[in-house]
Amino acid sequence: MKRLPILAVLTVAAALSFNVFAAESDAKDVVDVNVLKLESNTGHFVYASGGPGLIISEVKADGLAGGDPNFGGQLKVGYDWISKKKIGVGFIYSGYFTNFTCVTPKGMKASKTDEDWALNYFGAQFVGRIMLKSPKWSLRYAVGLGLMVSYEGLKQRDMFIGKNYDYGFGFNWSFGITYYVNPNFGINLALSDIEAVVDQQYSGISNTGKIDRLDLDLGVSYRF
Repeated sequence: MKRLPILAVLTVAAALSFNVFAAESDAKDVVDVNVLKLESNTGHFVYASGGPGLIISEVKADGLAGGDPNFGGQLKVGYDWISKKKIGVGFIYSGYFTNFTCVTPKGMKASKTDEDWALNYFGAQFVGRIMLKSPKWSLRYAVGLGLMVSYEGLKQRDMFIGKNYDYGFGFNWSFGITYYVNPNFGINLALSDIEAVVDQQYSGISNTGKIDRLDLDLGVSYRF
């Protein structure tokens, strides 16, 4: 009969020990997930992306005979540093590239000019990340200021005849989502916009001064 109280005490002690162990294990899992989310959203990042770009401001191309100056391909490369407060700073290069053909009347004849147009933007920006419920996903946002360099190369009959550079200052923003393949490597999808005021006066194309470009970015990032 004396064994029954002893067995009861041992049973209760074992149950309490199991419950405590389970609670500690659950707490550890929560901490590990939070730590993983924080680590994947802070530190040093490099990234590269590309996709279509659309100039939504007015672009005038006199005698346009082929191509579209408002639509082209674009690419971005950059660096971010994000603190444990999930905000930080970064640098970005963004390039936009297109080509088109303009025809200019010259007396009884017409002169056809092929033009390569590139917009190169160099900017510094504030960046941040928003942690989502799963450590596999996060949101990224950025706003910044930078220098815009417009380049035009002119060709006639496949012969290079001249080039032109124009400069201006701009503003950029972006917002996107990242999927982490692992804690260091991510796949990014974002929408970004660059607005700049550039005085452009050259053959075939003129602009009112403002260039507003909207981009769809698909790329990769690496955290180190």
